[in-house]
Amino acid sequence: MCIRDRDKAPAVLERFLDLARKAQAGELTAADGQALVNDLLVATGQDKLPDATARAFFETYLADKVTTRAASTGKRYRAVVHRFLDHLGPRADRPLRLVTSADVSAFRDAEASTGLNRTTVNLSLVFVRSVLEQARREGAVERNVAEAVGNLDGEHAERRAFSREEITRLLADASPDWQTAIHLAVYAGFRLSDATALRWDQFDVSRGAVSY
Repeated sequence: MCIRDRDKAPAVLERFLDLARKAQAGELTAADGQALVNDLLVATGQDKLPDATARAFFETYLADKVTTRAASTGKRYRAVVHRFLDHLGPRADRPLRLVTSADVSAFRDAEASTGLNRTTVNLSLVFVRSVLEQARREGAVERNVAEAVGNLDGEHAERRAFSREEITRLLADASPDWQTAIHLAVYAGFRLSDATALRWDQFDVSRGAVSY
């Protein structure tokens, strides 16, 4: 390696020493190392290292989580990642450090606008926060921009009925027991929690009625 501007050599040496001190103190991050390598590459007339894209980081994080979680949890995480990356659009393939708190806030509001309940929207937001917090710990970003985005409160939660198409999709993915609960919710107006808590003695076949 040859630094073309020799006047910069003492500054580069000082950078090495500074990183060594941070390493000894347990404060060295991947971002520190990447910044130094990028400076050296530029000083020798080469291109900087490519930044991790939002898509690459989220999908790597997801791959790790789905192997250590229950299948249903992994499926939920995968759906959140796909929706978030779809929300970013072409920017999902740009550096992760370019994701902003406004992006995360807009994603939260987009989740709510689809009719998801407040708890589900906030769980999506918590997962995005956890991904970006891991990125901060690894030094891929300087700060977790999702920390600036608050949870959805009751005033912003908008509920709507499922469409026929959405109900069909739910039934296609559900087990037989859950299909029964979904049918009760659709045709009898049950909450799913009430439908799953029903007992046989609550059914009156002679009157065609259910008490709960």
